[in-house]
Amino acid sequence: MSVHRRIVASAAAGAIALSVAVTGTASAAPAMPTAAAAAKAPAVHTVGVGSNPYAVAVSQSLGKAFVVNDGSVSVVSLLTHRELTEFGTGNNQYQNDIALMRSNTQGYITDNAMKNLTVIDTETYKVAKQIPVGYGAIGVVKANTSAGQRAYVITAAHAGPQGSGARNELVAIQTSTGKVVARTKLPQSPGAVVVAPGAKSVWVGGDVDGKIFQVSTKTGKITKTWKPTKAGPITALAFAPGGKKVWITGLAGVSVISAKSGKSAKFITAPKIFPGFIVPNDVVLNASGKYAFVENSVQNAQGDVSAVAAINTKTYKVAWRVKTGSQPEGMALDKTRGVAYVPNYDDDTVSYFSVPK
Repeated sequence: MSVHRRIVASAAAGAIALSVAVTGTASAAPAMPTAAAAAKAPAVHTVGVGSNPYAVAVSQSLGKAFVVNDGSVSVVSLLTHRELTEFGTGNNQYQNDIALMRSNTQGYITDNAMKNLTVIDTETYKVAKQIPVGYGAIGVVKANTSAGQRAYVITAAHAGPQGSGARNELVAIQTSTGKVVARTKLPQSPGAVVVAPGAKSVWVGGDVDGKIFQVSTKTGKITKTWKPTKAGPITALAFAPGGKKVWITGLAGVSVISAKSGKSAKFITAPKIFPGFIVPNDVVLNASGKYAFVENSVQNAQGDVSAVAAINTKTYKVAWRVKTGSQPEGMALDKTRGVAYVPNYDDDTVSYFSVPK
């Protein structure tokens, strides 16, 4: 079982324990939508991709989605929803995230078992270069800073191979040169990373107690540490359009806080979002900011339900849920066409369905 699978399995066990602690019972979860409610939910379709897909990035300008698999990348058309090609990266089965850079001409891929980040050319479908970031890389985001475009990579000590010397760090790469320009030591292992609107700071969520560390993109220093929310250890972070609120998924549920004060706006317990076994994972907001889409990364076995829930950001209630393939990992929206893409790790597929723009 790969490193990232072990991380997910560990998180799943913690999610149940935290859900029970919050709600008092693990069986009090809501059922999946009734026939009447399900009518509001979109139809879900699938496209086959490479082995164990784990992350996806969408390019509206190229009309393509790039899906990270074990040792390869699948390219899916946003128009036909068919796999156009699959090409190897020379890596092993530990690839886990991708972000598009340089006007979508490059894809930066992290692999927690390698010391290098892999850069692919999105036009030639070939590996362009390798950038040394250190072992344990588990996430990457793009930031258009005042100093130019940068990629920010989080590395976690527990995610690297034993004895690899992996560290808890935020690594900044100047994409114009492909060089590492800054490293920020993190007080605990990271679970998520997001760039704040304006790209003056990068927020890193801790997967130990759920603290959030705000790092200046100018100095590379931690300028503020936010207290843990009720969501617990963090699995994903997303700024709402406009940047006033931050959505946080953790093992206990979803917290929404003020980006300015950190004051809680809402906490939604995991059992109120999904039934059965619950592993809250990615959260993505649509362009209008009216909906937040939250992923339940469980396996479709023994009654568990892999799914995505659409949460109304005004009422904080679940508008609908859709069932995906087994163990969804990663999510990206084609905001131009209003389509969500969700890789399914166990099924070697990507689920796609319509979402409000």
